Amino acid sequence: MEDAHIAKEISLPDGEKACLFCVFDGHGGKEVAQYAEKHFTDILLKTSDFKAKKYELALKDAFHTIDSKISKEDYAMDTGTTACVVLVTPN
Repeated sequence: MEDAHIAKEISLPDGEKACLFCVFDGHGGKEVAQYAEKHFTDILLKTSDFKAKKYELALKDAFHTIDSKISKEDYAMDTGTTACVVLVTPN
């Protein structure tokens, strides 16, 4: 039932590789799920906690940031998305 997903390799701040897996299931439409698919990775990588290798906090920051950004979209009043996100690092 997912409306959008992410499955990609990303670079960690120290140059090591990690994998980011996300499944977004839109509720009331697929727009928010597709927005998350398009923007979540960039938002995550730009957080100060990600750059500081605090990945748990970085994921929380990314969710808060995307929630704030999406709330400005007209379609976000009647729709949303659930998310299952996993960041797999070497450690």
